Amino acid sequence: MRGAKKRARGLLLAALATASLTAGTVAAAAPASADSCINGWFCLYYNSNGGGAFVRIGGNIPNLTNITFNACGTNCNGIGESVWNNAGSARNTNDFYAATVFYRFNYLGASDFVPTNTLSNLPSTRNEDASVLFGP
Repeated sequence: MRGAKKRARGLLLAALATASLTAGTVAAAAPASADSCINGWFCLYYNSNGGGAFVRIGGNIPNLTNITFNACGTNCNGIGESVWNNAGSARNTNDFYAATVFYRFNYLGASDFVPTNTLSNLPSTRNEDASVLFGP
């Protein structure tokens, strides 16, 4: 019986490790509970100048359709709305990677570049944003 318990525990640990790795590569947007874009994150805001609801993003997202504004910033304008075609500004608090917001899915079309440690309005993609790509 002891061998069966060890095998079951080993299978459970392997399943948890696999789920953890999968979740880490798939989950690019994290629920935000505080009212700010904390260090290391890229945030898209519903309004210009970092106003309204926002979402924290920690990785490339080729399609923003299923991502929603999930935290209140200066106010809750846009909370629960889809980020796709609704972002007015972005804040990049990452020290290492700049980000680019694209007009179309899969990093295509017009774009707005957001350097590290910058708050920026999105003149080319305001309310027309579909994907986010990080790079040096």
